[in-house]
Amino acid sequence: MSIQHFLGMQVTTTSSLEGWEVDSYLGPVSVHLVAGVGLFSDFFASFSDVFGGRSGAYGGELARLYSEAAEMLARKAKLLGANAVVGLRLDFDEISGGGRSMFMLNAVGTAVRVRRTVAAGAHADARADVPADEMNVMMKRHSLLEELASGKVRLTPDTWLFAMEHRIAAFGDAALGSLLVLTPDATARRTIESTAAQFFAAIEPEDAIPWLYLGLVRDKGDGPDHSLRGFCARTIHTLNLLDFGRVAALLRSGVPIERQMALQVATANPQSYGPAEIAALTALHRQIQEAFPPRWTSIHKAGFLGTAGRDAWQCPCGSQPRREDRHCAACQTDTYGLKISQADRDQVLAQIQARIGVLRVRFGEEQAAQ
Repeated sequence: MSIQHFLGMQVTTTSSLEGWEVDSYLGPVSVHLVAGVGLFSDFFASFSDVFGGRSGAYGGELARLYSEAAEMLARKAKLLGANAVVGLRLDFDEISGGGRSMFMLNAVGTAVRVRRTVAAGAHADARADVPADEMNVMMKRHSLLEELASGKVRLTPDTWLFAMEHRIAAFGDAALGSLLVLTPDATARRTIESTAAQFFAAIEPEDAIPWLYLGLVRDKGDGPDHSLRGFCARTIHTLNLLDFGRVAALLRSGVPIERQMALQVATANPQSYGPAEIAALTALHRQIQEAFPPRWTSIHKAGFLGTAGRDAWQCPCGSQPRREDRHCAACQTDTYGLKISQADRDQVLAQIQARIGVLRVRFGEEQAAQ
């Protein structure tokens, strides 16, 4: 096997991918599968038949095991934030006992983040002949793009898989749209969200970012868009897609929900950190303070019938929270206008400040060493 796709992720036996560059190695992933109890030792006697290309009795079992192992590796790699698995190695073992055998498959690979260095579809020689299989893919891609443009695309499992395997960024609109469909079935909803998340993990980060940030503000109502915003925020965190410029724009928005969503994704990571991110994080810290200034004012409530007065807060809603209160009992918001269920402004600022400190130490040490 050279390269195959599972869940929209490239899985290859080689240590590199042509046209792609490894940005980061995230660690090994492995799975162990058993073909089933009660298989006889003649399972292995059919190896020559299977690997010789003839249709042996166990060819289907081998193919199933391989596909299942590769898919499990892809799932584990996605949990690490990878978009590819390289260096796949397969090891087949026989476990015997009592005259019977089990067939075990051990698979291990390395989870990586890769980025394209050659434009999709680019060829060294544009005049070269096009193989029939490649032509079929090109036609299917063209058809899908036309369906997307007309708004008539059907979201079948095959359509999702094709969009993932070929990293069709334009499919992002349909992916977001699938999350706006109301469904009372919680299991079906989780399946839709999982599939959409796999799609955004499969395409290039620079292609996923515009769609996910659009999803944060796509609709303003209280309907299904609320779960869309939550999905986009979670996916931005999972895939390390913090975009400082887009978050800054949301923080300047006059729409409260857009500022609140900016605060929610402000603790996500970018794809990588360098010295420039110190300034970007410092600017983000200041922008959050400006977007969420304290709204409560300090007051002193007079005592009643000679009793001692007490200090309190005056909330814009007209209520007067106690000095120790974090949220107003009347409007259920804190001094920054944020509800308990929303991101905590002070905790976000503290996390950003901690990252700034770590980066200053890291890059300060590197500069000193030079």
